[in-house]
Amino acid sequence: MKTSIYYFTATGNSLYVARLIADGIGDSKLIPIVKTLALVEDVTGERIILVFPVYVYRVPRIVARFAARIKKADSICAVVTMGGESGTTFNQLRSILRKNTLDLNAAYAVKMPDNFFTPYENAVPDDRRKKKLDEAPGRITEIVQHIKNGDKTIEKDTSFFKTWIWPGIMFAAGYTQIPGLGKKSFIVEQSCNGCGICEKVCPVGNITMTDGKPVWLDHCELCLACRHWCPQKAIHFGKTDKGRRSQYRNPFVTLNDVLGQK
Repeated sequence: MKTSIYYFTATGNSLYVARLIADGIGDSKLIPIVKTLALVEDVTGERIILVFPVYVYRVPRIVARFAARIKKADSICAVVTMGGESGTTFNQLRSILRKNTLDLNAAYAVKMPDNFFTPYENAVPDDRRKKKLDEAPGRITEIVQHIKNGDKTIEKDTSFFKTWIWPGIMFAAGYTQIPGLGKKSFIVEQSCNGCGICEKVCPVGNITMTDGKPVWLDHCELCLACRHWCPQKAIHFGKTDKGRRSQYRNPFVTLNDVLGQK
């Protein structure tokens, strides 16, 4: 069965996982979701695998828009990368697909180093990041075997309380505010040299360079690619961000790889 692997990535985790899946199952094609959304055609395929990160217990808004464009597929599988838990991600994706009389046949999660944070968290220690990266290939090998076997499994690793009560209720409210958060929350230090990488790496064109400095618009995905790929480390998400969290980029993915999805 021909397999199309559609991916969305900001700091490289999901592209890294997508590549390993492609290598594992063979006869597959890696396709960036960002580039596909720029086309007008509906999305169809035999076996479709979606690889993307979990954002606040949910499907990233850009991936949700893409999933709504899938009109025909013999099989649809999701593999998500996450720093914590999957929350309502699989249920949300399933609801989107069912509007087009499709369904989610299988869904799996891979724990990876997180690129997001709350204002109260400090940097994740390097040894914890390394541990997740070291464990990922083995987990992906398991998932590849499930895919090859045609297993129909929707994984669930989040408790009802966390998903719907706390922090679920806070995440649900935050999800609706995401598009405008970039405009409100990103701060640029004087060390910014106007290189424009933040503008180039933004998957949805939400950053424009004005007088040599980035300005955020009102359709942010909150992927934090701008923050983590800034060579000057000049971008912060809110005043409490500075000094609490270091940048994170998957060590097996380059800036050109991420730019290439556009």
